[in-house]
Amino acid sequence: LSSSLINFYTTIAKVAEKQGTLRLYSLRLSGEPIAMHFGVQMNGVYYIPKVAYDERYKKFSPGLLLAKYVIEALTQEGISCFDFLGPRMEWKCVWTPYVREHANCYIFNRTVKGRALHAAVTAAAHLRRLKYRWKGDPQDI
Repeated sequence: LSSSLINFYTTIAKVAEKQGTLRLYSLRLSGEPIAMHFGVQMNGVYYIPKVAYDERYKKFSPGLLLAKYVIEALTQEGISCFDFLGPRMEWKCVWTPYVREHANCYIFNRTVKGRALHAAVTAAAHLRRLKYRWKGDPQDI
């Protein structure tokens, strides 16, 4: 992970901890974590901005197994919604066919740097559309 991404998740964790909304779940094998959820629980909804699992155990689907236990525990607590966040992915579709559409919105300053960033983001979006047209959209599962 990049340092900016680490800072992003660290900031979320600190704020969520202060608010009492931070949730960390792990699946362990012989005391070692093999899957983890970094979650935030607010207003009857559990959000997972970050999930991870140990690639050595991929064939056993530890992430899916952990999600099963977390969903069961949250149901017992009366949580009404489990939000996977982010784009449609095959592993998320194991749990639900429903997807909340999302979009990215960028704001750039009217400076040379801002205009250069706008041009780069626009070019990247165009290349991504071409790739999806050629190889298929990964969200069309």
